[in-house]
Amino acid sequence: MAYVLFTTKVKTAIDSIKKYPLVNLEINVDGTACLLVKYADRKYYEECVTRENMKLGAEELAKLIVARVEAYWTGWAFKKGLR
Repeated sequence: MAYVLFTTKVKTAIDSIKKYPLVNLEINVDGTACLLVKYADRKYYEECVTRENMKLGAEELAKLIVARVEAYWTGWAFKKGLR
């Protein structure tokens, strides 16, 4: 049985929920993580995931990330031109 990284589990869970062209999740030394999601051509979402959110399970964190990305690109602020 091979060891699977937490970030790989999260990326796999995100891929099962929503297919994004690119999902990059890298854990920092302090327990936070850097997230970069390519939503569409020349549309990216980036966020620093907090330590508290990194303590969630892979499935819960994946759902949270997908919800945030979708809310960002389809939400009120984007429609009004705010970035």
